Amino acid sequence: MSEQLPLYRRIRRSVYYFLTLLILKIFQVIPDKTGKAICRYLVRLAIKIKPEYLELARQNMKLAIPDEDQEPLIADMISRLGDNIHDSLQLPNNLNNLLQSVSCNQDVVDRLQEGGVLILTGHFGCWELLGAWLAETCDGLTVVTGTIHNKPVDDLVNRQRRDRGITPVRRDGDLRPIIGALKSGSAVAVLMDQNNPVENMMIPFFGVPAPTSVGFAKLAMKYKVPILPLSIKRTDFGFDVIAGDLIDINRYYETNDAVGLLKECNLALEKMVSSNPAEWVWFHRRWGIN
Repeated sequence: MSEQLPLYRRIRRSVYYFLTLLILKIFQVIPDKTGKAICRYLVRLAIKIKPEYLELARQNMKLAIPDEDQEPLIADMISRLGDNIHDSLQLPNNLNNLLQSVSCNQDVVDRLQEGGVLILTGHFGCWELLGAWLAETCDGLTVVTGTIHNKPVDDLVNRQRRDRGITPVRRDGDLRPIIGALKSGSAVAVLMDQNNPVENMMIPFFGVPAPTSVGFAKLAMKYKVPILPLSIKRTDFGFDVIAGDLIDINRYYETNDAVGLLKECNLALEKMVSSNPAEWVWFHRRWGIN
């Protein structure tokens, strides 16, 4: 039996939940241009209230892409993040239109529809839209997710995901749905670009050791599933789904080389960041040292 939260925390969670519902309702009726302007403003406001996030982003950029001019990139990142938040809020009402705005190479679509592949991705662009697109393309998607520390809001978000054909599985919960999907050849996606409280190895990411989930490598090698790196990127006309090179699991399986596999996965994630740095979430303590 779970411990009852103090009254003030229950009230606070209820306030956040009803505020979330209100925001979703507002974004159902306002024009896209207005909604994006509001979201960009809210991102800038959040940075003013919490300037340490902006400093963290600068530190991460200095580690990963030291030759990049930071200030124009930060300005672009703020705009893109606002736009992607807006489109995530639009998903419950505008799913079909948003899905129709997604483009992808037909060879990648064909490979996804064949099944038997583990999708490696991260917090790039409008990742909730990528999940919805994958669920439609693959006739369902199982994805490892984090937990929003407000149960009513977490339940709401995951209910919406299930409505889109996504089966969310908590990374610290029962992994049997992931195992079942891998065994049956169904689509499974894992966001591997953040430092999460799971069993990790220190694997280079942009040349700097970073905590990297061992469980991902163990699952891929145990079920002999090739890995397809995927990300989503905004364009002038919608969104592009971009695939990296398929990672062949066999050479790692034969030698039980989890370290080698995770190195190749982090290299694939590096390419995603380098090709679209404005749409990665730089406000995260990826390396666990800054």
